[in-house]
Amino acid sequence: MRIVLSNHSLFRLGGSETWVRTMFDELSKEHEVHFYSPIHHLWKDMPPFDPSLRYDRAFVNHSNCMEYLRDKDIERIVHTSHGVIPAVEWPIPGADVYVSVSEEVREHNLAKWGQDSVVIRNPIDTVKFTPAHPTSETLKKVLFLSNYGWGVMETMEGVGFDYLHIGGEDRIEDTWTWINWADLVVGLGRSAYEAMSCGRNVVVFDYMGADGFVTPESILEYRKRNCSGRTNRIMYTAQQLHDELGRYDQSLGPRLREYILENNNVVGIAERYLSL
Repeated sequence: MRIVLSNHSLFRLGGSETWVRTMFDELSKEHEVHFYSPIHHLWKDMPPFDPSLRYDRAFVNHSNCMEYLRDKDIERIVHTSHGVIPAVEWPIPGADVYVSVSEEVREHNLAKWGQDSVVIRNPIDTVKFTPAHPTSETLKKVLFLSNYGWGVMETMEGVGFDYLHIGGEDRIEDTWTWINWADLVVGLGRSAYEAMSCGRNVVVFDYMGADGFVTPESILEYRKRNCSGRTNRIMYTAQQLHDELGRYDQSLGPRLREYILENNNVVGIAERYLSL
């Protein structure tokens, strides 16, 4: 099967950009996969889209990519919305199937644009993001994994636990190494899912606020808004965050990884996309 993936940009390793990387690595194992972006020249390691070829599938992120691809020789186009903002995430005509990464996105697109969609969650490479060693019996190392951190760093400094911040200007590609360094990860979205895949405890908290401590039960609610912090929108004080970190439970790690294996494993996610 010949497939094209598309994305507006691949400037940073987060959000839909990492979605493309993860899906490309998985789909390339058995299929011919190309990539389209208005700025593809910045990422030459992916074979570029060839408009002279016929494609079996296009998995499209962002409306400007849809505008370009929808009149090309493609048997079936699937458009994925990763959020409710910015406008490039909104669905436009041209796709055969529409996908949302969360219930929040699905409801927004249906209410505002009348476009229904199927929910398929963010893919995680569970081989790369796997527990390298067990966590500590009691909480010792906390990782704040964030490209933003607005207003959160001061709170982190007052919690009474040693912590490390990765992201922003300190952004690195091998995040799994640092996730495995930690016992508990503070972050949102993909950071939370990748930490769960590594069997780490997680608190969803960043510049948008906090959802809170993640359990196999609470994740079912937090995932409706993609672990964004917008479910509960709590702006923790240092004491509140300290109390939340105090819920650390070493035995949660394997259960959180099992959740990711069942719901976010890229192997299963790729199969769902191919079956649409």
